[in-house]
Amino acid sequence: MVQRYKVFINDSSILFTSEGKFSGQSTPFSPGDAKECIALVDDLAKDQKEYIFYTQNPVETLETFCSHFLVLEAAGGWVKNALGQSLWIHRLGIWDLPKGKVEKGETIEHAAVREVEEECGIPAPTLGKPMPKSYHMYFLKGRWVFKITHWFHMESEYSGVLTPQTEEDISTVVWIDPNEELHKINSTYSSIREVFTQLD
Repeated sequence: MVQRYKVFINDSSILFTSEGKFSGQSTPFSPGDAKECIALVDDLAKDQKEYIFYTQNPVETLETFCSHFLVLEAAGGWVKNALGQSLWIHRLGIWDLPKGKVEKGETIEHAAVREVEEECGIPAPTLGKPMPKSYHMYFLKGRWVFKITHWFHMESEYSGVLTPQTEEDISTVVWIDPNEELHKINSTYSSIREVFTQLD
């Protein structure tokens, strides 16, 4: 079974994958070397490109790589209603799915439901099965942050007014018909598009 995990840095990415011919000599950096990892991320942040790292154990390699950075976890959901519409938010000019930081002592599942409630004004969406995680990095206060977002399928019977959480820079919350969703997917972040490519 092929394993692949893509980490996005601006418009660039690092793909950790077991697909392809493995060679310990084929890569210019070691995931176990903090300086080399930071240098690679710095380089990828400058230009749009993809770096592929072939490894026999992508999970272990990814964990080793991210151990050199501040790791933050977030959770959110892809919410569907009885009409088959999906819930999207518009934040800072980008279409996005509702998500937010996992608080200390909070489970990932609880955080995902809470963030949907808070960002969209939807009471108690029903949590479904997990979706693929997304990974991206951003520069904050002089250091690179490695963000892992846990996604879940969700359902909601709510038909009331949607309320965007403006203090989180959300300007719009809308239900999107299935025939319009592809446009939103193509207009969102690369890390979220990657999640949709991995759905069954």
